[in-house]
Amino acid sequence: MADELLEIEEFETSGRSPFGLWFDSLHATAAAKVTIALMRLQAGYLSNIKSVGSGVAEYKIDFGPGTGFILEKMEIG
Repeated sequence: MADELLEIEEFETSGRSPFGLWFDSLHATAAAKVTIALMRLQAGYLSNIKSVGSGVAEYKIDFGPGTGFILEKMEIG
């Protein structure tokens, strides 16, 4: 666990956040699981992250299809 919180930024294109649009489409239980995952990631818990190559990683959430998110250019340490 990190001593300080990691910074999480949302990607925006044309003034819109693809993550925000996806998150807003989730039902309450899935949204809660994603929120908890983001809090854990920010606190430095990185065990659910898997590299998919070229500086891109995926955070898997064990809660049905489409429940996970992509991280890009993550710098650790």
